Amino acid sequence: MPPPTRSGRGVFVTVGTTRFDALIDACAQREFLERLRALGFAWLRLQVGRGAEPAPPRVEGLNVSWFRFTPTLPDEMAAAEVVVSHAGAGSILEALERRRKLVVCVNDALMDNHQAELASALAAGRHLVVARSPAGVAE
Repeated sequence: MPPPTRSGRGVFVTVGTTRFDALIDACAQREFLERLRALGFAWLRLQVGRGAEPAPPRVEGLNVSWFRFTPTLPDEMAAAEVVVSHAGAGSILEALERRRKLVVCVNDALMDNHQAELASALAAGRHLVVARSPAGVAE
C-alpha cells in the first residue's frame, strides 16, 4: 500500500520484524478506529511485519493505511503523535528517542518473553504505558 498523505494527528502501530496479528487486528477494529477519530486523530498507519493483511473498516475522517517493512521506520514514528508497539527493545528505543507517546503491548506468543520484563521496567519509570493485551490497547 503506498504511503498516505498525512495531515493532522496520527497514530503509528508497529510489530517490528515478527508476526503479531492480535495487535494489528485489535487496532483494525471499528471500535478502536472510531475511538481514534473521536480523540481527534486523522490517520492510523499499521506496520504489519510478517503478519496477515489487515482489512480495517472504513471510518469517516480517519485515513488508515498499512505496510510490511520499510527502511524509513524512524520517519514513520516521527510523523506520529502516538506509537503503539510490540515490546521489542529496538522499537521501544526508536519511539522513546523521538519522544513519542508510547503504548506497548507484549507479544505473549513469543517463547522467551523478555519483552514483558523490559516493558514493565520502562512502565515503572513512566516512560511508556503497557497494554495488558492487544484488546487493551483501545483502553
